[in-house]
Amino acid sequence: MQTVDNWRNHPVMPVAIALVVGIVIGDAYGDKAPLWVWAADMVLSIVAVSAFPMKPWLRGVGIYAATVFFGIWMCTGSKQQLQVACPDKSVTYEAVVVSDVRERGKVARCDLLVLTGGSPIKVRATLARDTAQASACRLKVGDGMVAASVLEPADKALTGGHFDYRRWLQTHGFHATTYIPRGAWKPQRVSMVSLSMLQRVRVVALRERHTLVARYASLGWESRTLALLSAMTLGDKSMISTEQQQDYSVAGGSHILALSGLHIGLLYMILLT
Repeated sequence: MQTVDNWRNHPVMPVAIALVVGIVIGDAYGDKAPLWVWAADMVLSIVAVSAFPMKPWLRGVGIYAATVFFGIWMCTGSKQQLQVACPDKSVTYEAVVVSDVRERGKVARCDLLVLTGGSPIKVRATLARDTAQASACRLKVGDGMVAASVLEPADKALTGGHFDYRRWLQTHGFHATTYIPRGAWKPQRVSMVSLSMLQRVRVVALRERHTLVARYASLGWESRTLALLSAMTLGDKSMISTEQQQDYSVAGGSHILALSGLHIGLLYMILLT
């Protein structure tokens, strides 16, 4: 009886569970049927609930079924949006950098939005570093470029071991990966008209964050302090080392690294009052 009362006191919980079930099913089996099939099932469930008189418990079953089909449809549609047709040969394209460039030995990695050819696609790029000038590492968020490379669909990325790189790419919204050889790209101003308003706002926000991090660095903070300060106030965790993460995890303070600028601002306001 107590369980029934709990469900009545939290009427949204069963709907949320049904949505989660639908997302899980869509992730595993959504591509077994066309997208319109799941949409039709959802519409039919809604029509059955609203058009025909039925017992309350049967009406609830119809609502939950519609929610499950909605979850399947939403997840399947998101996965299909990440599937793009990429040519098997090198293509020339314009792109804008949307993440910090990180050095990894003889290469540098960053995220790009490729603007050439229809809707922008998100690409995980690996650039060969110029050891003489390290030109790849001078790129920053918001910079444009023209590059020539082979774009590999994310669903064909090599994976193995304990880390599923292919699924990581899909979960983070990447359409493709690419390796850009030395001399195959050059900086250039590009038009961001094809980007949505949300994407443009995000690029501007990331650019401003990069500027603030650079200002932090100019104040002479020690590297570990700078990494912690950037993570807590700006949400930039790129400078947090694995050793530093492990130290905070052992000390039970990992939640400190999850603080955002909004949290810090609220704490600052509370302390001032």
